[in-house]
Amino acid sequence: MEPEHRIRVAVADDHTAYRNALCHHLHLLGFDVVLSAENGAQLINALETLEVPPAVCIIDMNMPVVNGATAARQIKSKWREIKILAMSMDISTEQISNARSAGADAFLEKGCDPEHLKTLLYQLSEKQKQDP
Repeated sequence: MEPEHRIRVAVADDHTAYRNALCHHLHLLGFDVVLSAENGAQLINALETLEVPPAVCIIDMNMPVVNGATAARQIKSKWREIKILAMSMDISTEQISNARSAGADAFLEKGCDPEHLKTLLYQLSEKQKQDP
């Protein structure tokens, strides 16, 4: 079931073309992309400027400056309510485990089916509302 309001999402990925395409697809799927960052440091700095944080941060696990795992840990320490969706081309057990141990609430392979991404974002948003 789709919410009546647009879910606020943040995106962090160092590949500009992929990040821009993902933001565009998210918009077409009905999400409100409130910020776009090229690394974890930029994401965290931008989050600190927002009055209302996003419901979900989509974070590439392999970024320069501050990688996805470090960014996820920092986000969870400051904004426990934000859900983290880790993404990577590397879907090895080690990468998924690394994402989970860093605080990611979910993990998807880059380039996944847009409907799967949409469903997962709705699920994470609902979970955010239910968590204390």
